Amino acid sequence: MKIAMVSLSLSLFLLASPVFSAERCEPFNKPVNAGNTPAYQRLIQKSLTEKIPLKTIDITQVQGEKEWLVVYASTEVADPGAFFFRNNQFVDVWGGQPALSEKEQVMKWTRDHHVPDSLAQCFFATVAIDE
Repeated sequence: MKIAMVSLSLSLFLLASPVFSAERCEPFNKPVNAGNTPAYQRLIQKSLTEKIPLKTIDITQVQGEKEWLVVYASTEVADPGAFFFRNNQFVDVWGGQPALSEKEQVMKWTRDHHVPDSLAQCFFATVAIDE
């Protein structure tokens, strides 16, 4: 009986974990709308070596904390990526979707760039895939 309860509790915890993660990240999610999309597109445009029209930059999500922004975007010249900005200055871009098992490597990458830990955690929760 106790084993069944532990098993059930563990199962419920694992199911609730992504929801908790989404709730924890909600304060970092910024609205993407007609009023602010052009500003995000300009940030992406300035970060690219090849200049492309703003209308060809698709902004899908934005997260931010203090002076940091993570802008999830796709363009006609590159694969979708998470563009990191500090004080509206381009820092780096992350491309691809890491597996959950790669969390330590991703977190090291964010620490090396001085991304705040809570924003880095939400970034990982956004891009990671469960293999």
